[in-house]
Amino acid sequence: MANKFNKEHLAQDVFNILKGSFSEYTQEKVLDGICWAITERKELEKGVDYKLLDKELKKAKIKGCRYWSKAAFEDAFEESNGSYTLKKGFNENNFTHEHVIPKAIIKASLQECVKNCDSFEEAKEKIIEIFDCSFACVLTKEEADLVDKDYKDSMPSGATTISKIEHPWERYCNKIENIYDVTWSIGRGWIFSEVKPNAINVKEYKFEK
Repeated sequence: MANKFNKEHLAQDVFNILKGSFSEYTQEKVLDGICWAITERKELEKGVDYKLLDKELKKAKIKGCRYWSKAAFEDAFEESNGSYTLKKGFNENNFTHEHVIPKAIIKASLQECVKNCDSFEEAKEKIIEIFDCSFACVLTKEEADLVDKDYKDSMPSGATTISKIEHPWERYCNKIENIYDVTWSIGRGWIFSEVKPNAINVKEYKFEK
């Protein structure tokens, strides 16, 4: 299908756009959109049972996102006998799909990669690795403001590209350390037959390769 998400096709598009004669403005806007596409779709690949998706979940900006702060999760879900369901009146607009590594760094990493490669075959796996290091976390609006206050487009370590980042969650340390790694299973409509929150330690988290 032409509209089916495919990381290799996206990688090819990134290479062609950055190697082409497009204006910097156009390149910036396209990369911005790709950053959103990667984080929204990547969470589906990691956290949701595709056999149950059908056509109901086109993206995972909030529902279906893998990582949630404890505060955001508790604002969104209620627990009953070990099962979690969305609270009545749940509104996605009360939450933020926050790029754990800022989009500016993802875009800079893609630009550096393509600049240093002469062919797509040379760049393909490197671009996909950058995609795989790009992920999001659902925060409350207040938490998102706290994280963005000092490092909206940068990392505390000063790292400017993915290759220089050792700790992907460093913007969250000492600010928002209670993070859940959520496993989703979706039944018909928006009925979550299984939502499992598992706490992770942001100070010890490493990239999954």
